[in-house]
Amino acid sequence: MIESRRNSFGDFVKLTFNWEYETQKQTFKNRLAAILQKAMKPARVVVVIEPGRKYDKLLVGSLVEKKLSKLDLKFFIDRKDGSIYGVKSPVAPNTMHYYGTIYTADLWDWTQEYPIPYDAAAAGVVALPRTYGEYVRYAKLGSKEAKKALAMTE
Repeated sequence: MIESRRNSFGDFVKLTFNWEYETQKQTFKNRLAAILQKAMKPARVVVVIEPGRKYDKLLVGSLVEKKLSKLDLKFFIDRKDGSIYGVKSPVAPNTMHYYGTIYTADLWDWTQEYPIPYDAAAAGVVALPRTYGEYVRYAKLGSKEAKKALAMTE
């Protein structure tokens, strides 16, 4: 089924509707809101998913004294397979920052600034060697980066 919606720029975007993806996306949104609400007790957390042609944007903000703070773009969700990626710019995902899928979201700790898997093997990711700072990147098992990282450790 194809439907069209307006994006944040006011343009119509044609979207293919996948029932399983849409229901899992809403479940992920509700779980993430509940997890973030526990982490940010005084403020009420608002999680919004803005649909897009290839990627859905996940925006997070807080409601303090009946005023909505600015919504921050936190993640991109791939409409094809439900993969969750970091943000490179407001219009582009950073596919090098992979945070599992909406189907394996329960296997990740979302309370940190960057999500961390509870068990990397169960989440289907491999920790990549650190190339900068303290942040650890993860790659899908079977991807080029994961194969390279596994070859380096052997």
